[in-house]
Amino acid sequence: MATRASLPSPATLSPSEIYAGRRIFLIGGTGFLGKVMLSMLLHRFPELGRVYVMVRAPNAKESENRFWSSIVSSPPFEPLRERYGSELEAFIREKVRVVGGDVGDVNLGLSEDEAQAVASDIDVILNGAGKVTFNPALDGALRTNVTGTRNLIAFAKRMKR
Repeated sequence: MATRASLPSPATLSPSEIYAGRRIFLIGGTGFLGKVMLSMLLHRFPELGRVYVMVRAPNAKESENRFWSSIVSSPPFEPLRERYGSELEAFIREKVRVVGGDVGDVNLGLSEDEAQAVASDIDVILNGAGKVTFNPALDGALRTNVTGTRNLIAFAKRMKR
């Protein structure tokens, strides 16, 4: 565990250096905050290693379709469209891996091999998943907000870094 004395001073912290080459697992990427978070990460830190984005859907093909139709086409991606123009798709395909899954399921809905491969490759998990309506059905809210958090903690324990 790092001590306060061993941490760099705030004046020397550089988010660009911190994120350079890092591999991030973004959960909840289809929500408003998730879309903004992904867009900002890709826009401000293009030197990121990779971002795995979990997209809940019935199968991998639908997860991929939902990513392109719901996330990349959304307004938060406008700065990236302006920067990369016709090269945006190539940039995103280089940086992003879409993963179909669900936080409410064991292994986040991933097969054992898939879960181990992702967990072995990531440095950071950013969780934006959650039921955010004021009056959700209790079982749905518990599944996402409580069981999902427990499943994420179990998944994080598999990480190598």
